Amino acid sequence: MTVLASPSGILARAQERANDIIKHAEHQAALIITRARVEAESERGLIRERAWALARIEADAEVIRQEKNKQRGRK
Repeated sequence: MTVLASPSGILARAQERANDIIKHAEHQAALIITRARVEAESERGLIRERAWALARIEADAEVIRQEKNKQRGRK
């Protein structure tokens, strides 16, 4: 003999399932956002490192130019 589920029981289970799906989706979204933030911060760090390296190269190039100009002035 098959027992039919009551409409209210079916609705309650459907609501629970919907809530579980929503919680899972929220968790997945939080993971994606966190991963994106970490990647963005990593990129910012790389950009800062490259900017500092470029600044050091430019400073070294300026020192070299100044030294060459001094040497030309002595000749």
